[in-house]
Amino acid sequence: MRKKHNGKEFIMAVNTMPDEFRCTLSGLPDGQYRVLGENRSVEVKNGILNDLFAGFMTHLYTNAADFPAPVDIAALEKEIRETDAKALKEAVIY
Repeated sequence: MRKKHNGKEFIMAVNTMPDEFRCTLSGLPDGQYRVLGENRSVEVKNGILNDLFAGFMTHLYTNAADFPAPVDIAALEKEIRETDAKALKEAVIY
């Protein structure tokens, strides 16, 4: 699915199969596209975006540099686990 809003691109691409899949999308404006929810971006050259999808993976892309950065769930979970482990190690048990 591809939508334009205020001149910026928003793309949702889904791998509906269990196997890894290389996706190629064409007809896009060149430039950097953030992969929302992931800490990475992909470059569109000559109107073509290439990306690798794990089974049943969904990727959301945008070239809107001012679009708010979503929360990185994996990083937040890691931070919580590390904080909990540190607190448990420092806890005084009577």
